[in-house]
Amino acid sequence: MMSENDWHAHRAEALDLILEATLRPEAWNDFISHVCKVVGATSGAMAIRSSKPMLELIDPVAATWPDEAVEAYLSHPREQDPVIVDLTMGMFALRNGKSFITQELLDDRAYRQTPFFNDFASKFDIAYLTGVSVDVGSDHFGTLMIYREDGSSIFGQHERRFLESLVKPLRIGLETRRRLKGTTVAHGLLARLAIPVVTLDERGRVDYSNQTAEQLFQRGGIVSIHGGRLRTNRPDTTHKLQTLCLDAVRGDIPPHGQELFLERPDGAPALRLLFLPLSHQLSDSLWGGEVPAAIFFFDAQEEPTPPDVCPILRQTFGCSEAEATVAVLYAQGLTRTEIAGQCRKSSETVKDQLRDVFRKTGVKNKAELVALIQKLGSPLR
Repeated sequence: MMSENDWHAHRAEALDLILEATLRPEAWNDFISHVCKVVGATSGAMAIRSSKPMLELIDPVAATWPDEAVEAYLSHPREQDPVIVDLTMGMFALRNGKSFITQELLDDRAYRQTPFFNDFASKFDIAYLTGVSVDVGSDHFGTLMIYREDGSSIFGQHERRFLESLVKPLRIGLETRRRLKGTTVAHGLLARLAIPVVTLDERGRVDYSNQTAEQLFQRGGIVSIHGGRLRTNRPDTTHKLQTLCLDAVRGDIPPHGQELFLERPDGAPALRLLFLPLSHQLSDSLWGGEVPAAIFFFDAQEEPTPPDVCPILRQTFGCSEAEATVAVLYAQGLTRTEIAGQCRKSSETVKDQLRDVFRKTGVKNKAELVALIQKLGSPLR
């Protein structure tokens, strides 16, 4: 039986761990372990989901499971289990900052007949689920899932009070994690681009600019930043530019982006601005607005040099250096004999390496390989 003093002490420790986890992600595991200890659970997990697309798991935050159980959970097609979908949709529907979700949402008999129970939960002794569901931003919610081997979802008064008291700090902690995680990933990727790029916040202001963009602004001329907003050297084009910025963060641009050309007064090539909605995986819905957005700057007659495809083939598809080289040469139109001569290897070796490239990349013929190489070679791949 938890006393009043115990309740306050457990809650204080939980809040400290949530605060620590915003700066040190490993602390989420400590937080889950603490919650499990307080409520007599065997293990737990946390995740952030999105309803667009339906129930997508965008961030498996932490879990106190064995590694093989984590891998099985992440790979299991839960979206094919109607009972699990209904449960998750129930969590999403009830996320209101006050909801405490228990196994009462779940039909236990139906649950035990699902592939999720038989292939995952029962196999890893994670058979019973209780949890807390919290809102962490538009179309996103976080879940704290607690597992008890005894099947009990009944908590004592202080245990329930303890769990309910975590809803608000959990919402703040998980939303902060989502924002910081997105900042690190997205900005880290954009910083590597050799083309100027900026991202916009929900008000259409510059939220981030990579080093190449900073150099563009420092040179002055046609585009600059004033008061956090992009502007040009002419009022009419400034109005067009800022209108497009707002349209981009509101989601009022096509998925493939929208362009704006700015003529230079000295007759140099026009500056091409491409307003592009960022994918959910890249941005983590970080910058507010309905659709996170970025602006890429190009000289109309000076397209950036495409990146080297070989490292991408090696790192993404597991091709060897020799296989990647052969793949690029083959996609450029060289025959196997020509590749063999240029690379100083037999035609049979080239044939074997191309076969391995097809298998690793999933392409079925030369045309598909060419299309893949062209896609990977695009600076906006």
